[in-house]
Formats: sequence, C-alpha cells, structure tokens
Amino acid sequence: MAKKVKTTEEKKDFDYRELITFEDFCRIQNIDPTALPILDKIPEEFRAPLLAVYQLMVAYKGIKNGKKLDWNSTDYKYFAWLGIDADEARPSGFRFYDSGCRFTSAYSVVGSRLSADDSDKVMHIIKHFNKQYEDFFLEK
Repeated sequence: MAKKVKTTEEKKDFDYRELITFEDFCRIQNIDPTALPILDKIPEEFRAPLLAVYQLMVAYKGIKNGKKLDWNSTDYKYFAWLGIDADEARPSGFRFYDSGCRFTSAYSVVGSRLSADDSDKVMHIIKHFNKQYEDFFLEK
C-alpha cells in the first residue's frame, strides 16, 4: 500500500499587521515581487489597473495565509466597501466606508479573491494598498 504524501505545506503563523508592502506579502508566499505580469501587449490605459488587481490579489491571498474561504458555509466573508473621496484635499482618493459581510447567497457583490475572513484584515489592506485600489477602480 502506498503512503499518502502530504501535498499541502504547513503555513506559518504571522501577524498580518506586520505586512505592509507588496514585497512583504510576496515574501510570506514565496513569490518573487519583481516577477510581475507582462503587460506590454495590453493597451497602456489598462496596464495600471491590471497590475493593481494582481497586487491586491497577492495581498488578500497572503493575509488569508493560504486559506480559501468556504463559500458554501454561512461564515461571514468581508470585503472592502469604498467610496470616492470628493474632498478637495484628496480629490481622487478613496474613503473607507465600511467592510461588508454577506452570508452565502445567489448573488455576489465582490469576488472571493478580494475578500477576507476578518474585517480588520480588509481594513489593513485598504490602508496600505490605497494606491492599488485607486489604480484599479478610477479611470485616469
């Protein structure tokens, strides 16, 4: 009888609040932060948003420590609820309004890649990845 080989690597615990930069999130996932998606064949206007969403996906995957949210359970899933800040001091930035959570249902307001199991984790990413949210959501 063949022995079962463990296919998943044990994830080390870490304090997500110590993860500040894209490079930090890459380091804990063994991702080379300089190996970015090749976007030279993509129209210029789409490059920054695509790079931003890639960086956000890396951050959210990292903050979940490799855990995939179970969308068949009724556990809360949290996502960013952002609004454009029309204040003259920050004319093109985002203001964090809330982090929302939803029970599993037949509709979706956000993809699971940009969700977390804790509201504080979402707020942490918003705080440190505000430029990526801006690049992804705002047409410039």
